[in-house]
Amino acid sequence: MKTMTEKDWEKAKELRESGAKYIVIAKQFEKTPQTIKQGLDRRYGKENNTTQTEKVMKYLEEHRETYENKLESKEGIKKLAKHFGISPDTAKHYYYQWRIVYLKKRSPLTAKRRKVELKNIDLTGITETEEYAKLAEEHGEFMTALEKKDKENAIEEFWDVVQVYLGILDIELGIPADEITLGYSKHLEKIKNRPRAKEN
Repeated sequence: MKTMTEKDWEKAKELRESGAKYIVIAKQFEKTPQTIKQGLDRRYGKENNTTQTEKVMKYLEEHRETYENKLESKEGIKKLAKHFGISPDTAKHYYYQWRIVYLKKRSPLTAKRRKVELKNIDLTGITETEEYAKLAEEHGEFMTALEKKDKENAIEEFWDVVQVYLGILDIELGIPADEITLGYSKHLEKIKNRPRAKEN
């Protein structure tokens, strides 16, 4: 592993402040998440990973009426991104986080139809290779439960497979479970009037 330069640490700090997880930053610099966290804490203080988040959350709270009425609005996301000089994707991430933490609600459609609430587990130190191996293991156990007609175990293993996929999305793309949950309503709308046709 190469030694990180001060420029690398500044980049890592920017990534962390934009909301990137330690495991995502660590992957970019070929370090462990713990090394990145400890290094940022030593150089910039433990507050380094919340500064940008706190600023954005405070801004959204101060402009609650504006953003509360612009649910998933491209105009609102672009305005937020421009104000803080961040990407639209990062602005969208902050926006969803604010709605979850501060408003304690999702969109009307999601709130009405959401049947599950997904949660991330701590994957500190887990590599993507290990997570894909875990996926193969859990999928095998799911298939075994199906072969044995074991309904209770099949349901348990189904959710184990889902949990591994959550981990892969977290490790590979830095997508948190809350953001995936928000996409559930879109999935319901997608399958609402789209029966699966049998292929010839």
